[in-house]
Amino acid sequence: MNELENKVALVTGASRGIGKGIAIALAKSGATIYITGRTENEKNNTTKLSGTIYETEKQIIANGGRCKAICCDHTNDQEVVKVFKHIFETHNKIDILVNSVWGGYEYFNDGTKFWLEEGFWDSPISRWDKMFSSGVRAAYFASAQAAKKMTEQKSGIIFNLSFWVAQRNDKGVAYCTSKAATDKMTEAMAFELFKFNVPVIGLYPGIVRTEAVLLTSHLKIFNFMQHI
Repeated sequence: MNELENKVALVTGASRGIGKGIAIALAKSGATIYITGRTENEKNNTTKLSGTIYETEKQIIANGGRCKAICCDHTNDQEVVKVFKHIFETHNKIDILVNSVWGGYEYFNDGTKFWLEEGFWDSPISRWDKMFSSGVRAAYFASAQAAKKMTEQKSGIIFNLSFWVAQRNDKGVAYCTSKAATDKMTEAMAFELFKFNVPVIGLYPGIVRTEAVLLTSHLKIFNFMQHI
């Protein structure tokens, strides 16, 4: 299938998980893929999760796809600007942006077992900050860079990954709030970009067997076994 032949896509946060899966799928459909992430090697992994941007790149190329991995911390605006500058200078366009980068899983490093917390008063404020800086804000800033070119082109599409907790109140204050913010941001972006023929779509992937989900499940089981 090559329905995306000649399309240029950027998938943020593609070292692992859903971002990696989306990048692989887009490449299989013929798109030229750019991927970003902070993990260049697992020795310096900030999240204790497996996967690097270069492993994703290697897998896509091995399957016959076109991919370039660029190390980028999406809390650093200048690094993000450089990514888009490279894409624009190389292709003079961008057709697809998938905002998958997410800083929420850094709770693996904050010393707190979130499943043991009684409520938001027990959780570190850093978790809120990371979910917004490496989640909501990261998607906002990347979308703004893409929109500059997409409004020129009068074409393109932006996807913001979210989750059904945006419509709940029982899955953690920071998590529910950050995803609700992502949904409202997506609606507002779609409203402003409609006249430029650029849709903005929120995706709810649901529960996926990502590295983070599997590690969380393992830690919960381990903790349970320690108390029986």
